[in-house]
Amino acid sequence: MPPSASACADALAADDRYDPTMSRSPSIPLDTAPEVVDLQVQCWRAMSIDERWALLDSLCADVDRLAIAGIRADHPGIDDADLPRELARRRYGDALADAAYGPAGA
Repeated sequence: MPPSASACADALAADDRYDPTMSRSPSIPLDTAPEVVDLQVQCWRAMSIDERWALLDSLCADVDRLAIAGIRADHPGIDDADLPRELARRRYGDALADAAYGPAGA
């Protein structure tokens, strides 16, 4: 679970390594205020390894759910047993999916 807003604010104030002038990543959305981005980065820095791992695990699970929803949207009649192969095909290509799960339709 992410730290509270007050924990993030405390971490921001206490971290003497923090440099608000650090260069910006091109991945920062243009509709996000720089102060908000800076606070988010500080919240991530304030997290323990366990908290970061839990966040990463949650994000990976969300990506899997979205990918499976996309597969189901593209193939409404797909069988649950065929989902892992189709997910592998989308992520890694036909050759690796075939190597791992056998040829499609087999």
